[in-house]
Amino acid sequence: MTWQARVYKILIASPRDLEKERKVISEVIHEWNDLHADKNCVMLQAIMWEKHTTPELGNRPQEIVNKQIVEDCDILIGTFWIRLGTPTGVAESGTIEEIEKFDSAKKPVLLYFSTRLIPPDSIDSKQLEQLREKKKEYQKRGLTSSYKSIPDLRKKLGIHIERTIQKLQASTSQTGKEPESPEKNRNLTLNTLKSKFQTFFIEYEKDWTSERNSNPRDNVEGHRLLRHVKGWLNNMKQEYKHLLDSQQLTKIKKIIGASESIRKEGRGDSGSEIYKLFWGKGDQILHELREILNDLKKRTIPEVFVCDGAFKYRHVEDLEREHPNQPKYRRGRDKPR
Repeated sequence: MTWQARVYKILIASPRDLEKERKVISEVIHEWNDLHADKNCVMLQAIMWEKHTTPELGNRPQEIVNKQIVEDCDILIGTFWIRLGTPTGVAESGTIEEIEKFDSAKKPVLLYFSTRLIPPDSIDSKQLEQLREKKKEYQKRGLTSSYKSIPDLRKKLGIHIERTIQKLQASTSQTGKEPESPEKNRNLTLNTLKSKFQTFFIEYEKDWTSERNSNPRDNVEGHRLLRHVKGWLNNMKQEYKHLLDSQQLTKIKKIIGASESIRKEGRGDSGSEIYKLFWGKGDQILHELREILNDLKKRTIPEVFVCDGAFKYRHVEDLEREHPNQPKYRRGRDKPR
């Protein structure tokens, strides 16, 4: 069953020394989708510069990042520990520049400061002092939060993200604006879909293969990767449904169902039967994703035809399969013959 969803893009902003934080923020976002997306008709997408930017010359690095991902996001989640970051020429760091852009645009900014112990050999006194000053400034400008550990951050994020989405939804309800139908969005192109799917597949194939070949003790990380697949495909299906034919939509639905079914089978330790079956079925999902990518590469932009007096995005190939002996439709925005 298909359903329309409003998609909120969440920018994960932090200095580079917070890999664990960036990972857990992304996980919490995917977990929110698993729990609430269907009920709220809302999907959240985690946006990270290391995954969603592409090489480009001609401007400041941070300005390129701003244009490619920052300006298009709806919520910012920022974390700090012992570093403020590297100056951009406009702000004290890339993270600070991103925070200021969001604040100027009146978009939600969720800031978290780690209070865990600092190893003596990790201290950069200049960076630490700059960070303390900036923290004081932000505490005067609004509310910030702190966390003492990664589990503590995970717990707080789950609560704060839910509250933020509720506020955004309430604001949307007051304006009376509904999510724009994907079929009416003329700006989405097949080439964009191909590029996004290829980027997603390359990253997922690398992560899945690396985890499987490392002979992990259990399949916990594998389960997280499958959650990511399910969330990304649901999001993609809603945004680009009008560019996918019926066979591709069926394959995507099958993969989403398979990933959920595998996860429900439970987690297993190395050597167990569940463990072996898990990685085998996961490899099959990878194979099916590759088939969809190869099919997309061959796909041309869908035509528009008139059916019962209403314009609809449809593939001519679908039409010919459904009505092999009915030549009354033709390509383009034409009326029935």
